[in-house]
Amino acid sequence: MKPLSPISVLLPAASPRWELWRVSSSPSWSRESDDPSSDGPPPIVGLPARACRTFAFSAPTTDRNLIRRLAFAQLEKRGLASPGGSDATTFNARIVHHNASSALVAVDVLLPAAFPILATSNARAASPAARLFPLPPDHLVLTTEHGRLVLFASSSSQLVHSQIISPTSSLDADAASAITITSLALQQQHLISPPAALTIWGDFSTDETTAFSRLLSLPVSTLPRPAPDPKLIRRESNPQLLPAATRLDLRRSRQKFLKLAAAALVVSLPAIWLYRSFSELKSLEATAASMENHVSASKGSSDSVRASHDLVTRTQARWAALRGALDARRYPATHLDALTRCLSSADVVLTKFESKPADVSVSGTARTARDAYAYYNSISSDKPLAVFSWSMAQPALRDDGSAAFEIKGKLK
Repeated sequence: MKPLSPISVLLPAASPRWELWRVSSSPSWSRESDDPSSDGPPPIVGLPARACRTFAFSAPTTDRNLIRRLAFAQLEKRGLASPGGSDATTFNARIVHHNASSALVAVDVLLPAAFPILATSNARAASPAARLFPLPPDHLVLTTEHGRLVLFASSSSQLVHSQIISPTSSLDADAASAITITSLALQQQHLISPPAALTIWGDFSTDETTAFSRLLSLPVSTLPRPAPDPKLIRRESNPQLLPAATRLDLRRSRQKFLKLAAAALVVSLPAIWLYRSFSELKSLEATAASMENHVSASKGSSDSVRASHDLVTRTQARWAALRGALDARRYPATHLDALTRCLSSADVVLTKFESKPADVSVSGTARTARDAYAYYNSISSDKPLAVFSWSMAQPALRDDGSAAFEIKGKLK
């Protein structure tokens, strides 16, 4: 099995510093630094709670498009929305679990402190730091990020709430009171189950945790903060939480790569096809010469004439099959170039292209289902692609509201 390529992950340390991890099949700690800049490949940034807030709400629907609009209404209600509206607010809404008529929705939203972090680190993706660690079920988790106590609450082992409990790392009565109030509020809203215990990630003494447990009236255990989980990191490695300008630059880079690949194919494939066609023609010429000799030698023999006629018929069929290979409208490079040209929106990214003699298929992702249909309409109306009859199944919606699609074309 091919090993997974390493991923750089930037995480907030307990002190006001940053940890850089290299993650493949297992994580390995690399180094600490005072700032989030990285001289290696663009990392996935695990944002601290001061830069990315997570909260949850119960939605009376399972429609993903409607859930995103409801999530933005919650952001406005909590004063977390940007003045420019939904498009100017960087957030991600995901369904934690649902039944037939309602869903528990977790929302991650960038705070102003996130933007200098992401700009300095040249991030390729971002996520709340807590989403990159395995969270114990039915436990509240308390940890220290950049010298602050931060509380994480989860449902079905997925993060649903993050909150800075104290501006210091002290396990004092104020911190215990804030945890108790937050826990009761989340239970009252039916966002979490009553916690069985509090797990503290960090270096605290037994005396500190024992005294803190008495203040909370809740069992408290102390563990070293776990290493980031490779599976969770790969699941969260998407640019949804990057600023809009950064996402646009990433899409443009991908489109530029596709166009360069298409240009290379346009240059190389016709040469390969012409060489193969030339070889086929030479073979046909040799066959024709052999046929002439055969016909000349077999005059007067009806069986030989019939065999020669059959050979001529087969040769004509081979010529007819070869004619399609010389039609430039059927070159895969031409198809890919036209499909790339139809990408008028930066919200559509192509991920797979397949060409066969009689059909073509292209797959990709779009920010919304509407963007997928707009791309399909652009393909259907493109003149060079009119040699195909195009069809598209209903796009598959993902948890983050994006849509995966597959468009197929049948040769007319």
